[in-house]
Amino acid sequence: MLSKSEMLAEGISRNAKELASKNIHINTDKILSLRKELESAAQKQESAEMQLTEAREKAHRALDELKQYCMDAKLPIKQNYLVDSWPRFGLSDKR
Repeated sequence: MLSKSEMLAEGISRNAKELASKNIHINTDKILSLRKELESAAQKQESAEMQLTEAREKAHRALDELKQYCMDAKLPIKQNYLVDSWPRFGLSDKR
């Protein structure tokens, strides 16, 4: 859409006299202004999506690390205590 709007604005500008002779007046500045606004919004959106992707990756790494640490913390309790006493340590009876 960006290139099409630019081509439209250029075409209108090149043929402004002909259009004016038919009483057609189109504000190409408005087209170009809206085009720049769209470009800016698209850049901000791309930046936000990159930040979101980075945040998700960081969250997934933290979740994986937490899961692994919890599994490592449970192991000595499971090895040294009977299943009946696991709930005391916050462990469910899942082997």
